[in-house]
Amino acid sequence: MGMLGFRKRNEQKLTFLESTRYALDNKEEDLHRLVSSNPRLVALEQDDGARLPTATIGDHLRLPSGELDLLLMDIVGGLTIVELKRDKTPRDVIAQILDYASDLHEMTTDELDQLISKHGKYDSLKHVVKELQQDNPEYEDVDFAEVKDKIGECLAGKKLQFLVVSYEVDAGIRKVANFLRNSYGMKIYCVEFDYFEGNDSEYFIPEVIGIEEIKRIETGELSATQKSYKAFWGDLLGQLKEKEPSIRTHQSTPTVNAIEIPIGYGSIHLEWAFHGQPRSWFEVGLHFEKPSEQENKKLYEHFVSLKREIESELGGLELKTEFPWMTRCARIYASKQEGQMTEELKDWALHTMLKFYSVFKPRLDKFLRS
Repeated sequence: MGMLGFRKRNEQKLTFLESTRYALDNKEEDLHRLVSSNPRLVALEQDDGARLPTATIGDHLRLPSGELDLLLMDIVGGLTIVELKRDKTPRDVIAQILDYASDLHEMTTDELDQLISKHGKYDSLKHVVKELQQDNPEYEDVDFAEVKDKIGECLAGKKLQFLVVSYEVDAGIRKVANFLRNSYGMKIYCVEFDYFEGNDSEYFIPEVIGIEEIKRIETGELSATQKSYKAFWGDLLGQLKEKEPSIRTHQSTPTVNAIEIPIGYGSIHLEWAFHGQPRSWFEVGLHFEKPSEQENKKLYEHFVSLKREIESELGGLELKTEFPWMTRCARIYASKQEGQMTEELKDWALHTMLKFYSVFKPRLDKFLRS
C-alpha cells in the first residue's frame, strides 16, 4: 500500500495517510466523472515535465462502433482516447479502443469539429483552444492552424494516444498494452490511481504505466529509470538462476517496475514488484490471474486456509492476502517497506523468492493435480 505524508508550512511533523481500496460500488463511474471534469489529471508529461492544458471534448461520445468513454484534446491539438476498464476483459478493452481509433481515422478534422459542436459543451475545436487559452494565458501564442494540423495527424493515427484508466489495471491489460507498445509503437498507456482519504478530503495520485517505454521506442535509448530497473532485475535474475536453475525466467530483462517469475502455469506466477508513487515498498508475491474469478477464488481460499502452516515453512515470514485484487484476481505476498534499489533489498528479494518457490510450487502442483 502507498503512503502519503503532508504537513502545514513551517511544521516538522507529518500527517500520514495510507492508500486504501476505493469503494467497489460504482467506483469506475465515479472515476469517469472525476477524469471528465479534471482531464489534466491524466494528461501525460511532456519532455520538460510539464502537463499541457487539456479539455474533455467528448463524454460518452457516440461513434459508429459504440460509445467512447472520453475523448480528450490538449491545447496544441493532441487527441487522446480514454477507456475506463470497469469489469471488461483485456480483449474487450483493447478491441473497443481499436474500434474507436478506426472510427476517428475515417473522419476529417472538419467532421470531428461538427461532431464536437453537436456534443454540446464546445461550439467548435477552435472554441476548445480559446477556452484553454483563457485559463492558461501563457499559451496565448498557440496558432490554431498548427493545432488543426496536429489534430489531423492524430486522426490519421500517427499521433493518437490511448489511455486505459482504472483504480487498478489488471495484468492482462498491461500485457496487451506492453505488446502493442513494443511491437507496433502504439502510444497506449495504462493509468491507475493510489487513493487516499482523510477527514473531509480525498486524494487521487495517478501513475502512468508505459510512458517510459514509449520514450525508449521513440528515442531508441533507455531512460535513467529503465536502466536502473534493467540493472536491478538483471542482477536478481542472475542470482536466482544460479541458486535455483530449475526456474525458467524471461529471456529479456524488463525495464519496468515488476517482473514475473513463471512456475509452469501461465496465469499463475510468482512476482517481484515495486509499488507506490513514488516507490515506497517492494513485493514478493504469488499471483492468481486466471480469466475466471471463481478459479482464482478457489486457489486463493485453499492457500489462505493453510496460511499459518505456510508462514511457518517460510521461516516465520508474514504473509498478506488479497481477493478480489485487480477486479477478479488474487495474490498472496510478503512486503518490505523499501523503495530504493539497495543491496539489502536485493538480498531480501532473492531469499524470499527462493522460499516462495520452494514452499508454494510443490503445494500448487499437488493442488492442481487433484
